[in-house]
Amino acid sequence: MKDEIKASGDNVEYESCILGEGIVNAKKVTKLATKIGGTKVYIIEQESYQGKTPMECVKQDLDIMRKWGY
Repeated sequence: MKDEIKASGDNVEYESCILGEGIVNAKKVTKLATKIGGTKVYIIEQESYQGKTPMECVKQDLDIMRKWGY
């Protein structure tokens, strides 16, 4: 799963970001995937970090998933 924001660079239109901060309603998507699809494992993808380190982003994404009940 991935969330995205409008990119600040010229090469791409969107870039990945922390879950819940972008244009994708990631919380709603995960709830639907769990309820309808029976999804039990989620893989979070993020290639852009908006000035944070990858490890800072991993921690934030994990904290968000935990708040959402995962």
